[in-house]
Amino acid sequence: MLKISTIIHYIVVKYNNIIMNIGATIKQLRKDAGLTQEELATNLSISRSTLACYETNVCQVPNIVLIALAKFFEVPTDYILGLID
Repeated sequence: MLKISTIIHYIVVKYNNIIMNIGATIKQLRKDAGLTQEELATNLSISRSTLACYETNVCQVPNIVLIALAKFFEVPTDYILGLID
């Protein structure tokens, strides 16, 4: 039987890996679309510095922005979250 501490550790590690990949995924989607941070930020109605914060994983991406990114790039939110390839 698994210890509760082992389960919690697994969840924390998995969550941190997902968070660390979100920024890289957003940046890659933006670059693949040939957009600057300023251009994508304008399309999302956020500041360039906020987008940079998301791309560097300094700030957590709010759900509303995650949905806007998914719609803009025509990908599922699960892709941006790193849950599917």
